Amino acid sequence: MNNIQTKKSNPNAYYQKIYSEQKEPWNYRARGAEILRHEEIPDLLFGFKGQFENILDIGTSLGQLTQKLLPLSKRLIGFDVSPLAIKSARLNCPSSHAQFLVAALPGLPFLQETFDLIVVSDGIHEFVLKEKRKKALAEIHRSLKKDGICLFSDYLKLEDFDRFLEFIETSHFEIVFTYPLYDRVWYQFESWFKGIRNFSWVKKLISSITIAKILRMPARLLGKYGSRHILILAQKSSEKI
Repeated sequence: MNNIQTKKSNPNAYYQKIYSEQKEPWNYRARGAEILRHEEIPDLLFGFKGQFENILDIGTSLGQLTQKLLPLSKRLIGFDVSPLAIKSARLNCPSSHAQFLVAALPGLPFLQETFDLIVVSDGIHEFVLKEKRKKALAEIHRSLKKDGICLFSDYLKLEDFDRFLEFIETSHFEIVFTYPLYDRVWYQFESWFKGIRNFSWVKKLISSITIAKILRMPARLLGKYGSRHILILAQKSSEKI
């Protein structure tokens, strides 16, 4: 059975295998565009509301983004399908008001209207199978308080942007605003060094936030073509699913 088949038939085993074979899958802490994205998400949320009562971080991985969300609340729950990922997240986020558990999306083990903020970073389009996405969005909607908000961030192809926005809106969310990250040029830049990425000077280039910011300038000139990630802030609609 290949990786694609395993991902569809047994996603828990698929991701557990990834975390057992790689120290940090997707290298979030070693890629400038990802470091920058993880810095901007909490800044954006703090600017929108300040503090939150209860936060849910979906797909916490090793806690890279979770660490930066901790100052926004006195109670944060993060979960992932991989026990290995959760073990690392607990070590990386040693806080008395952070709790981590093994769970899957869909399959949220929370009561209705529990959270006033849910963060779904690379948690829907990238990691949830297409046939399960509608159920996943319904569970997120149910778990939010009446005035709760959700921050979506996903790695998307250009043709998927409008479809993803429409999918969120038709899942009983109201889009508050969207924020393109203009990171397409950075990802192209990263691909140039694929064959020599283990050289120390290449690692410094790829991990540089300064370079990630500089490469946003030409990406902005491309308009909507200049982004691979988009941040979507959505509010829970009063309509029932």
